[in-house]
Amino acid sequence: ERGDRSLELAALVARATLRSTFTAVHDPAQGRALSEQALALARELSDRRAEAKIRWNMLLLSTATGHWQEATEHGEQSLALARELGLREQLAYTLNDIFRPYASGGQYARARAVADEARPIWAELGNLPMLADNYSRTARILFALGEYDRALETSQRAREISQSIGNLWGQSFCRMFVGYIHLERGDPGTAIQIMEDCIRLGEQAGFMMVQVGTRADLSWIYGSLGALERGFELCRLARSLAEQRFPALRAAALGNLARLHVMQGNLAEAEAAVAEGYRDPGLEDYATHAPLAVRLADAELALARGDHAHVIAVIEDLLARLKQVGLRPFRADALYLKGCALLAQNHTDAARETLRQAQAEAEALGSRRMLWRVSAALAEVELRRADRAEAKRLRRQAREVVGFIAEHISAPDLRESFLALADVRAVLHSH
Repeated sequence: ERGDRSLELAALVARATLRSTFTAVHDPAQGRALSEQALALARELSDRRAEAKIRWNMLLLSTATGHWQEATEHGEQSLALARELGLREQLAYTLNDIFRPYASGGQYARARAVADEARPIWAELGNLPMLADNYSRTARILFALGEYDRALETSQRAREISQSIGNLWGQSFCRMFVGYIHLERGDPGTAIQIMEDCIRLGEQAGFMMVQVGTRADLSWIYGSLGALERGFELCRLARSLAEQRFPALRAAALGNLARLHVMQGNLAEAEAAVAEGYRDPGLEDYATHAPLAVRLADAELALARGDHAHVIAVIEDLLARLKQVGLRPFRADALYLKGCALLAQNHTDAARETLRQAQAEAEALGSRRMLWRVSAALAEVELRRADRAEAKRLRRQAREVVGFIAEHISAPDLRESFLALADVRAVLHSH
């Protein structure tokens, strides 16, 4: 009889594993029911090895539905059992997947630690797809921490492994955050090519995270270069895919959509998208750009409306969150918006201090993307302070960076749309 129950348990675990790894988003209730049934039977039979795997399944289910605390609890129980029982492969799988709730909660140090622990196990087991996946996850954390060179090196290692075994998923995943680094450094042409390759490979592999998240990020990049029509096309598709297939990434798509509406001057539509983004459960998922995109959109909308007090309130909240989780990219964006709001309020000294902080952040990360904007704003500050020589130097710096970026936009029509932007023209024609 016990043998029959053990076979029943094995079948339940197999079904729960398939449900949790492949169809969790579509029918999480059924996956949860299977896992709970399997867990009850494992406890009845005192099968702790099975319980370790079931807890891992429940980690995956909770992650897919955005229940980060629940995912963490299941994952840590799976880890404890795997360590106690010496289950090396199970330990590696659980370490790999608890990474997501840690990263989503902004616990980057813990996410990095579990990735580091899992990596030698995958190498020892000779599991190259999972080793490549591990390198890509690590690259994501390195990007968040502003360690761009190491992120590129780690991503390249994932790419080499994935290409050697023909793994399309891995080839997509390794590109996921690399494009942003090239964008930061003032090379939009390379950034766009990498992100488009990432999406194309992700479509072939069925990798929804890049089909939604990377596409939404790319939509904002096109918009920031003046190609709004292309940006809206990509973002609306990203939002549609999120609603149909990957609800956890809906907030990121809404935030980028709102930013595009602000660029277009359609403030009512931007307000609606921002409000929807704030209501979305994915707003606080720090494994995505949702916490940034929605709040930056909110601040940009307020700046466009002249509601400078709201800009400052939103940005101070965002900066506190970024400091808490240790996220380095986009601090310069936040400080720039706050500086612009202070300047509009004629708080010249406070604006100067804030914009200098933005300048320091941009220079520390090598962010030409933000440096030209910050330099142009600082030039306006120095003009108000009657320091014409410093204003002239800052404007020259802004022009040089704009020229560098324009040279690194390979598509002629995209380069033309970038150079036609009002703030770009203002920099190029300043003296």
